[in-house]
Amino acid sequence: DHEIVIPTTLIESVLCKEVVNTVFLNVLCASGRLGKRKANVDGTDNSEHHLKPLTTSSLNELVNRCCECGDAERQVTFAKAFLSTDPHFDMKTKTDSVASILMMYGAGQKLEEDEMKQRKELWEKYLSFLEEEIVSAESLHSATAHIELMY
Repeated sequence: DHEIVIPTTLIESVLCKEVVNTVFLNVLCASGRLGKRKANVDGTDNSEHHLKPLTTSSLNELVNRCCECGDAERQVTFAKAFLSTDPHFDMKTKTDSVASILMMYGAGQKLEEDEMKQRKELWEKYLSFLEEEIVSAESLHSATAHIELMY
């Protein structure tokens, strides 16, 4: 197995808005009219974009590798790439990609001391990103979407 590791400084260039939108959002949110059609047991039509399984698998692998690295800067950079494209990335893609990257686990889950330290650093960087997005927002809608991400 070969592993490709992109330096953190290049992640924003590789996962620019156009790439995230085209590769992830457009495929995972597509109605599938042009993709393969699957009939449900009850006879209803369940359309799915033909690239959705591969895209889902790729996104999951990307998120898992990002979470395993333990580098807060890298994790925030990935989260920024997804959230800069669409603040509702997880909701629209029906994934928990950004939530996983940001270590937003269940409320009662116990974390080790080093995990707590990592989460704290990660959330500080994440909140700084959100503050920048709110201040530089071009519309009230965009600012509101980023404010909602704080809660």
